[in-house]
Parts: sequence; structure tokens; C-alpha cells
Amino acid sequence: MAKTYCKYHPDTPARFHCKSCDIDICSLCYKPNDDEKSNVKYRCPICQRPISSLSMENVITPFWE
Repeated sequence: MAKTYCKYHPDTPARFHCKSCDIDICSLCYKPNDDEKSNVKYRCPICQRPISSLSMENVITPFWE
């Protein structure tokens, strides 16, 4: 499986994906949700919409590599 990298940090594997902006971002780029009443944990830094988590396989390097 090919890794997906952050749009803003090209050497860093992406951790989240924004469907609205169609971008992948790393853990340094996302915005935590400050609204405690909302069940959305993370928001896109561009459009402020909820983002989805990519699988951990994208972040973890297998021991055989």
C-alpha cells in the first residue's frame, strides 16, 4: 500500500483527510474542535468542516522496511 503524505508537510505521512477540500493532512495541521457540545473531534484547517481519520497503516512504518 502506498503512503499518503500531507499536503503542507510533504515528508510527513498524512493522518487525516478532508473530503470537502480533497486534501490529506498530518497531525500538525488539523484543528481540534473547541466546542464541547459537538461530537466532531477534528476539523479541517482550511474549511473548518469535519475531517476523517486515515488508517494507522499510513503512519506506522512496518518493521520489515
